[in-house]
Amino acid sequence: SEPQPVSLIQIATADATYLIDTLHKSALFMSVLRHFLVWLLGSTSLHKVFFGFPHDLLRLNMLFGELGPIRRYRAVYDCAERRLQRRHVKLSPPEVPLVQDMLLRAALEEDDDEALLSIADTVAGPQTGAVVEDLKIVDPPGSLQSVVHKHSGVHLDK
Repeated sequence: SEPQPVSLIQIATADATYLIDTLHKSALFMSVLRHFLVWLLGSTSLHKVFFGFPHDLLRLNMLFGELGPIRRYRAVYDCAERRLQRRHVKLSPPEVPLVQDMLLRAALEEDDDEALLSIADTVAGPQTGAVVEDLKIVDPPGSLQSVVHKHSGVHLDK
């Protein structure tokens, strides 16, 4: 399925969790939300933990349309990325979503907004038997709690 804009954003601190509803909001609300997220994601003093950050960023940017995409982010830790091991495999049609993730990651690394938008519209999968770089999920090096503690010093008790 094609990515859709996020409808709910969750932000958690050591003390509280906040949910932000993004459905059917005014242009002013979305502008303020975008400025807040630009500040939050760009801050080096705040550590952000995601699971599948490239896809999350694409979906976040789909929210803002003419306001423009969020391009800068610092101190972002992607737990999914830490669980991935690279290898070569032959793809078959059911594995096409992995190709989409790889294209999203490459577009983000190159800061290519045009590619991000085109990937959101359509993704052409490889033909059966095409050899591409694939990602395999392996055992994580630790729990989410240990990753957060290692990089930020904060203990999650939730």
